[in-house]
Amino acid sequence: MVNKALEQNFEWHMWLFYLNHFVKEIVENIEYCDEENEEFKSMYEYYLYSIFSTYESWIKYIERNNYSIELDNNSEFHQNENIIKSSVISMTQSLSKISNSTNLRHKFKLDLTCSYLKLYFDFAISQEKKQNDYSIVMKNCLKDRLSYDEGKNGLWDLLSNALDNLDPIPIRLKKNGPQKMEEFELFLENFNPDKDQKEQ
Repeated sequence: MVNKALEQNFEWHMWLFYLNHFVKEIVENIEYCDEENEEFKSMYEYYLYSIFSTYESWIKYIERNNYSIELDNNSEFHQNENIIKSSVISMTQSLSKISNSTNLRHKFKLDLTCSYLKLYFDFAISQEKKQNDYSIVMKNCLKDRLSYDEGKNGLWDLLSNALDNLDPIPIRLKKNGPQKMEEFELFLENFNPDKDQKEQ
């Protein structure tokens, strides 16, 4: 349904935000398992993986260059007629929910977060302005979650760990890759929950 709406440049979010509610219910009902070596320890984990993969496929639709719904601005605020921006907002909200769950394995949460950051950097270092613009939307959505979310420290910790685990070579080999890496590191440091203690 959402894929067809993207293909037809349909001006509505197609209720894709329900995925965020599904994520909430899953993380509240899943039972913790410490079998870190398994890719999916339950169908719930597989459902979460599928949801994040779906978000990514909708967002990457912008790469096809036939999506004509313009991005009004780069903010974290809703633009209901834009499916891709709605997907970014919902994906970031879902990431925040999984980051603060004590029922999910750290490795599984880390894998999802690394995928999010890889998508961000792919767009940030792209030569296409549309992708660049959506990377800014992603960062602003993260800023919103890190600024106001209850349990925001869980999101910061996960993003920090994911950045350490992300392969930097494909990013740094790009013309503006090192700059974008440094910018994101500085962005993340601004929300470091231990920052005030370090400065004292």
